[in-house]
Parts: sequence; structure tokens; C-alpha cells
Amino acid sequence: MNSSHRSHHAQDMQPRYPRDRFIKGMLIGGAAAYLLTNEQVQRTAIKGLVQAWSLFQSGVEEVKERFGDAEAEVRHARDRHNG
Repeated sequence: MNSSHRSHHAQDMQPRYPRDRFIKGMLIGGAAAYLLTNEQVQRTAIKGLVQAWSLFQSGVEEVKERFGDAEAEVRHARDRHNG
């Protein structure tokens, strides 16, 4: 294999990561710019975040209630056993 054939083959084998990363970065940057400058998208995103936060808070309250119920059951069983 001569050296020119080897160097041509080596170029074909090189990863194209820098170009792929640049294109991905450009697409992500463009999408981010669109999302951050579009008022309707901002309203929709904020509304979604508020709904997600509300669901999260409801879930936390449910977990607190279940722990309270379990604690009351343990206390009741202990009192009955000691009683």
C-alpha cells in the first residue's frame, strides 16, 4: 500500500465528531433562541411548569398523609399491645 493511498484511507476513517457536534450545537442553540424569544412558547412552558409543580405538591401531600396514616396504625398497634 503506498503512502498516498494510506493517508487517503486514514482521512476516511477519521470521525466526523467536530462537524456533527457543531451541527448539533447549532440546532440546539437555534431551538433555545426560538424558545426563549417566542412569547407563546414561554407562556405554554410556564403553564406546564406550574401544572407540574402543582402535581408535585399534591404528590408530596399524599405521601405525608400516607406516612401519617402508617404512623397512626403503628401507634394504635403499639398501644393495643401495651394496653
